[in-house]
Formats: sequence, structure tokens, C-alpha cells
Amino acid sequence: INIIEDCPYYIWVPNSFTPNNDGKNDEFKIVTENLESYQLMIFNRWGELVFQSNISTNAWNGTFKGKEVAEGIYTYRVKFSYYEQKNLVNKIKSGSIRLVK
Repeated sequence: INIIEDCPYYIWVPNSFTPNNDGKNDEFKIVTENLESYQLMIFNRWGELVFQSNISTNAWNGTFKGKEVAEGIYTYRVKFSYYEQKNLVNKIKSGSIRLVK
């Protein structure tokens, strides 16, 4: 028996983080593998863009314009693409994250 696992990409989004500088879970970072492109956007409850990155290894530290943001729920949207059987596939994943202090 041969088991072949074909996983064209991997993306995992945590649902909360605690930017309190204790060295544990201080940044919000999406874990990815095998992506061709990546764009993360995080919005506050008024729809204002508070963080954006095109580099999947970048993390949000819970600040906006150099100041700590309020505890609460933030919305994220990540646009990404990957190759599946030589075809480029574009996807969007969105949801919410909780910033806990």
C-alpha cells in the first residue's frame, strides 16, 4: 500500500493573541506553506485597516500608528494563491481574531 498525500498548500489562522510582552503569544501570525502569493489585512471594528503585509512571515504586534490598540475583536482577510496541478488557484479567507490584554 502506498499512501500519497497531496497537499498543495497549508494555512492556519489562530483565533486570539495576547500582546502583553510576556514572551508568549505576543504576536498574531498566520502559519503558511506552499503559497505563491499572500496578502494579510486586519481591520478594527470601524473597518479601518490597522495592519497589512504581503510577507507571510510578518506578524502583527497589536499596534496601530505606533500605539497599542484596544482589546477586542478584529477582522482579518487574507488573499493567497497556490499552485494545484500546475494551475494557479486564488483564494480569500476571512474571519475574526480576539486581542486579549
